Amino acid sequence: MNELLSAALRAHHGGRLAEAEALYRQSLATDPHDPDALYLLGVLFQQTGRVVDAEGALRQAVAEKPDFDEAYCHLGDALHDLGRYGDAETAYRAAYALNPSLVAASNNLAVTLNHTWRYREALEACERALAIAPSHAEAYANKAIALKYLGQPDKAEAAYLKSLELNPHNAATCCGLGTLLEGQGRNDEALDAFRRALRIRPDLQECRLRMALMLPPRQKDSCPIDADVHVIRSLHELAKGTAETSWPALGEVIGVVQPFGLAYRNGDHTEALARYGDLACRARAAWFKDIHPAGLPLRPPHRRRLRLVIVSGQIGNHSVWNVILHGIMKHLDRGRFEIILYNTSRNETDTAHRARELADQYHHNIPDWLQQAMADLPDVIFYPEIAMDPTTARLATLRLAPLQIAGWGHPITTGLPTIDLFCSGELLERPDADRDYREQLVRLPGTGACSILPAVRAAHIAPSEFGLPDDRGTIRFLICQQAAKFDPAFDTLYPRIARSVPNSRFWFIRDNSPAWTSTRLEARLSASFTDYGLRPDHHLSFIDWLPGEGFLGLMDVMDIFLDTPAFSGYTTAWLALHRGLPVISLEGRFMRQRLASGLLRRIGLTGFIAGDMDDYVLKAAALAADADLRRLLRINLPHATAKADEDTRVVRALETAIFNHLPTGHRHA
Repeated sequence: MNELLSAALRAHHGGRLAEAEALYRQSLATDPHDPDALYLLGVLFQQTGRVVDAEGALRQAVAEKPDFDEAYCHLGDALHDLGRYGDAETAYRAAYALNPSLVAASNNLAVTLNHTWRYREALEACERALAIAPSHAEAYANKAIALKYLGQPDKAEAAYLKSLELNPHNAATCCGLGTLLEGQGRNDEALDAFRRALRIRPDLQECRLRMALMLPPRQKDSCPIDADVHVIRSLHELAKGTAETSWPALGEVIGVVQPFGLAYRNGDHTEALARYGDLACRARAAWFKDIHPAGLPLRPPHRRRLRLVIVSGQIGNHSVWNVILHGIMKHLDRGRFEIILYNTSRNETDTAHRARELADQYHHNIPDWLQQAMADLPDVIFYPEIAMDPTTARLATLRLAPLQIAGWGHPITTGLPTIDLFCSGELLERPDADRDYREQLVRLPGTGACSILPAVRAAHIAPSEFGLPDDRGTIRFLICQQAAKFDPAFDTLYPRIARSVPNSRFWFIRDNSPAWTSTRLEARLSASFTDYGLRPDHHLSFIDWLPGEGFLGLMDVMDIFLDTPAFSGYTTAWLALHRGLPVISLEGRFMRQRLASGLLRRIGLTGFIAGDMDDYVLKAAALAADADLRRLLRINLPHATAKADEDTRVVRALETAIFNHLPTGHRHA
C-alpha cells in the first residue's frame, strides 16, 4: 500500500471523509488501476450516500481484481440500495463463491432475499452465515424475518431473542420483534418491544407509527367503533408528541406501516382514516420540504396528450391488475392520454411484460420514485389501490400532480387530503355512500371495473387429494378468502347452513398470511360448529392455498361458493361465476361488503344476494336443495359473466371524470 493510500485510510478511519476522498483520488491519479484504492473509495461513497458513484468504483475494483471478494460484497450492498435486487444477488453470490467464509456475503444476501420475498433461500443464507459466525446478531435478526414469513412465529421469536441477547442495543431488532408479536395479537408484549426500541433510539419513528396504528385484538363481542376510537386517540398522541423538528423523520417512514387492517373491521372508518391522512400528509410534506426546499414546478409543460402516471405494486396475476388496471391500460384513448407506468413491485412477473407493451413509458426498480415523478411532471396520477404497497403510499401522501385519483383496489376511503377522486362503481355503492369517502366519490358504470380474465387453465382435481367424497349427494360449499376477512360476528353462518343442509361440507382455503392467523380462524370456526351441536370433523375441511390452475379446478368440483359478508371478494366471485359456480353474497352497508353483490347485479343474478344473515342461510339452503338449478347455472353462468368483462364504459367514464376534474389551465390535451 503506497503512502497516499495509507494516509487516506487513516483519514477514513478517523472520520475525516472529505480528506480521505481527496487522498484516494490522488492515489488513483498515480495508479488508476489500483483495486484497493477503488474499493476504499467505493466504500466511502457508500458511507456518504453516493450509491451510484459507489457502484462505479466497486465495479472498477472487481474488474481490476476479479477475485476481490469484499469488493463484490460491497457492490452487492450498493446494488441493493439502488433497488437492483437481482444484480445485488449476483454480486453477493460471487463474493460467496470466492470466499465461503465471508460472513457478510451470506448475511447480506439474506437481506436481499428477504426483501424479494424468497424467505426459504434467505433462511438458508442465514444458516450459512451462522455456521461461520455463531454469534452474528444480525444474521439471527434476518433469520427471524425469514421464519416469520415462512409461518414459524415461535422460531422467529426465538431468533429475535437470540439476536437481542447477542446485541441488546439494536433498536431495529426490537422493532422487528414488536411487529412479530403484534401480528400474533400479543399487543402488550409488542408495545413493550417497541418501547424498548425507543429507549435505545428515541428517534426511531417507525416504532411510534406502528404503536399508533396498532389495532386492539378483534373479539366476537367487540364494538366496531372500538378500533376507530383507539386509532384516533393514538394518532392524536403521536401528533402531539412529535416535535416540529421530528415531523420530517416521521415523514420518512410513512408507508412502512399503513392502517390497512381497519378495512377488515366492521363499521365506518372514515374519520379514523382521515385523521391518519392528515398526520401522514403533514409528515410527508415536512419531509419533502427538507429534501426539496425549492418544491415542485407549478405546472407541467404543454403536451399534446395528458400525461397519466399509474403507480402500482401489483403488476402480476393479482386482483388489482386483472380487475382494475389491465382493462384501463388496454382501452384508454391513447390519442388523448400518454401512459407512464410505475411498477413499484420488487420483482417483475410475466404480466409486467404485457403491462410494458401497454405503456408509453415503463419504469421498474427505480431507486428514487419521487425523483422520477418530479422528472415526469404528470398531469394526473392514478393509484389503483392505496394501502398494500409502501412506495404507493409514500407517493400518494404528496401532491405530485394537479389531479390525483384512487381506484377501489383497496375498497375503502384512503383518508388522504392529497387524493381528489375515489373511483368506485355505481353497483357497488349505496345512494348515500358519498359520506363514506374523504375524496369526491365517482361512480363509474357497473362495478367500476373493466376486468380482463387471466389466461389460466383449470387443473384436474383428484377428489382424494382434497377429501372430496365420491357421493355427490354431499353438498360442497367453497369459501376462500384471507383469514382477516372473517369477522367473528359471522362465524355462525356456516353451522346454521349445516343445520339446514345436514349432508354438507365446507372447504376453506388457507391464504398466504402467516400460518398462525389461519390456525386461529380454524379454531374459531370449529368452536362455532361445536356450539351448534355439530361435529367440526364432519363438516369442515381446511386446505392449503392453491395456484391459479388448481384453484379453478377446485371450483369445478364444488357446488356453491359462499362470499364472506364482512369483506366481500370480487375476484374470487368473478372467477367462480366464470367456472359456472353459483355465488351467495350478503350485501352490507359499505362498498367492501358489496363487491360480489355488485357483480351479481351486473349479470342479473340478484336472487343470490342476501339482505341479512337469515336470508343468507335460506338462500344457501335453497340452492343446495335445487340440483337442477345448479346444473343449469353451471352451463349458463360463464356466458353471462363474460358479458360483464371488458366493460369499456368504465374507461370512457374515467376519461370524462379526469377531464371534468382537472384544474383549469391543465386541460391542454
